[in-house]
Amino acid sequence: MKAAYVNAIGGASGDMLLASLIDSGLDLVELSSALASVGVEGFELEALSGDRRGVKGTHLDVNIDRADPGKRTPEDFIDIVNTAPISESSRSKCREVFNLIGEAEGSVHGGDKGKVHLHELGTIDTIIDVVGVVLGLEMLSVEKLYSSPIPTGSGTVRTEHGLLPVPAPATAYMLTSKDIPCYPPPSYMPPTGEMVTPTGMALLATLADFSQPVMNIHSIGYGLGTRNPESYPNVLSLWLGDLSTPTDETRIILLETNLDDTTGETLGYVQEKLFELGARDVWVTPIQMKKNRPGVLLSTLIDESMKEKISDFIMLETSTLGIRVRPVERIEAEREIENFESSLGNVRIKLKKKDGLVVAVAPEYEDCKKIAEKLINIGSVQFSFNNHFTLTSGLKSPVYVDCRKIISFIDERNFIMNEAISYFKKNKLEFDLVAGGETAGIPYAAIISEKIKKPMIYVRKKPKGFGKNQQIEGEFKEKQNAILIEDLATDGGSKVVFVEAMRKAGLQVKDIFVIFYYDIFNFEDSVLSKLNVKIHSLCTWKDIISVMEREKSFSSNDVKNLKEFLSNPDGVRSI
Repeated sequence: MKAAYVNAIGGASGDMLLASLIDSGLDLVELSSALASVGVEGFELEALSGDRRGVKGTHLDVNIDRADPGKRTPEDFIDIVNTAPISESSRSKCREVFNLIGEAEGSVHGGDKGKVHLHELGTIDTIIDVVGVVLGLEMLSVEKLYSSPIPTGSGTVRTEHGLLPVPAPATAYMLTSKDIPCYPPPSYMPPTGEMVTPTGMALLATLADFSQPVMNIHSIGYGLGTRNPESYPNVLSLWLGDLSTPTDETRIILLETNLDDTTGETLGYVQEKLFELGARDVWVTPIQMKKNRPGVLLSTLIDESMKEKISDFIMLETSTLGIRVRPVERIEAEREIENFESSLGNVRIKLKKKDGLVVAVAPEYEDCKKIAEKLINIGSVQFSFNNHFTLTSGLKSPVYVDCRKIISFIDERNFIMNEAISYFKKNKLEFDLVAGGETAGIPYAAIISEKIKKPMIYVRKKPKGFGKNQQIEGEFKEKQNAILIEDLATDGGSKVVFVEAMRKAGLQVKDIFVIFYYDIFNFEDSVLSKLNVKIHSLCTWKDIISVMEREKSFSSNDVKNLKEFLSNPDGVRSI
């Protein structure tokens, strides 16, 4: 799992967090474009290199090109994100941040949390900081955010309400209401002024887990604050990496409790939340209790450091009056996570080793299922075992994947397109042009072209027959490298037409990208070898079946019939 750790040793603000993301590799142009799509106007982001007390990093300037009246309310900000073309997950996180800011300001100054005027926080800068950080984490594929304890600072800060103590009352409210760990500066240090702003505090309080994880660090970005005090470096660092498997030195304990009056719904909820809190394993065993009452034994395997947090949760969410705790000795195989290029892109592979030798290999299921889940959820996977579909290639099939439907589902479309772009980056695909194949590939090529800021062309199956009689539309030059974008591939017949047309026009084509690849009609042997191109995809039928079986999203009979077809697809060619 990709994670990030905020080291707020020099404080935290919205612009420092955003600057640390940019210093870690977040594309400034892509971020600005995303903010503009949200509806934020009249601004320009400028990333400036600098240093604070010898620490080099990035300072972010937000230049507003028109007068900003400010004094917006949390509801004003929430109305903006509610209609923004962003994922529901990002939308929900932004709402939480703005609600917390409103709650803090309302508590300090009085009034409804949604309608309180935010004064210094009611400006364009605030929505840029909040939405920018949330979207930036998503763009960098950060799934889990952690943070160090928060420095409270000392002295005073000047606001519209006058001279206020540090931390400012709104920040102090968040520290206490969210039980955030914090620490004061040393007594010998001169007053620091404000080290953590309300916006920075709201972002961390909402998004971060205040603990330092075991992780493999790939990069560290530094976000610089506006001030440059002599007593400390006004810097926030962001560590990017992957969560690591705890070492053998980590002590494992087993928590157990007997329950005889807890519903199945509650047990399901408790099990799910325990995994979210970090439990290594959770299971329920049927038992016979006093007076021959049926009950269950709830067992939770955890790291010893999590004992208090996990046991408190079990006490609060179940009817138990006591929890048994005992240490557990485990003999563990060596485990490593490696990246493997599959049909789903760059997939994490779990290697089990014994005495240094690989004895088992398994893909990380969460990486493999995400695109398949999206296609199933929007109804793109369709069955007709009695009246077979005719595919574009002319082949008959009892199943059909309609990738054209994706264009109607904004969140799913955005997710899949971002996954495609991530795939390009991970696999270092190089191209000058994005080419959409008529007609299903055109909208996806257009979206990708816009996101990565590369020009687009589109290719017809045959010349249009009038006008200039062109088969390729758009501007291009000979010897430019183009990637062909399509919705899916069956036996590759249409791909031959498109690739040959582009090469005839002088373009170079070495890669084809599709969302879904049937991978059952010997496309690799019959077509790719002739074209000398490589096909890339996010999902195949194998991935669909995996999700269907695990999530039970279709009947067992449908799954059985699908497997039979996939094992012998040539058997229906003549139907």
